[in-house]
Amino acid sequence: MNRICSATIFFLILVSIACITNNKLKAQNPKFKHLTVDEGLAHNLVYNFIQDQDDFMWITTPEGLNRYDGYKIKIYTHNPLDTLSLPHNLTVYLYEDKAKNLWIGTADNGISKYNRQKDNFINYHRGISTFVRAMCQDEKGNYWAVGTGFFGILDIQTGRFKNLISNFFTEKPGNNLS
Repeated sequence: MNRICSATIFFLILVSIACITNNKLKAQNPKFKHLTVDEGLAHNLVYNFIQDQDDFMWITTPEGLNRYDGYKIKIYTHNPLDTLSLPHNLTVYLYEDKAKNLWIGTADNGISKYNRQKDNFINYHRGISTFVRAMCQDEKGNYWAVGTGFFGILDIQTGRFKNLISNFFTEKPGNNLS
């Protein structure tokens, strides 16, 4: 009985120490830095941001995509002479898939995938008729995107999106809603 009591007291002391240590860790104030154009941000209006698996902060703005490494900001913008740049400066959406690919939704009806090895972009904008507002990858590896009046799937081979909603609303013989 004495051993059980001693073991119980020892266990409760260990649990108490763990809880106190954990609470002290939680009580520490995380450091947060505000980023503005004064620190190098492309624009003070931010639409979206994420922290990727490499710990970069990616920030979308009306004037380009910003990558923050904790020290400096790199801005990616559209260059009309470079097909591997963003298709538009107005960036609105970010998504990182299971393979650590960063996807960017832009104006000009586009989605771009960031090429980490070459520090440029692969652009997929054919078949999209709107801003992309959300994107995800299913268990089969398909990429789905949603926008105003748009819900589609990306065919990586052709670089085209198939809009599944436009087919739904297209009037067909014998499918009269009136």
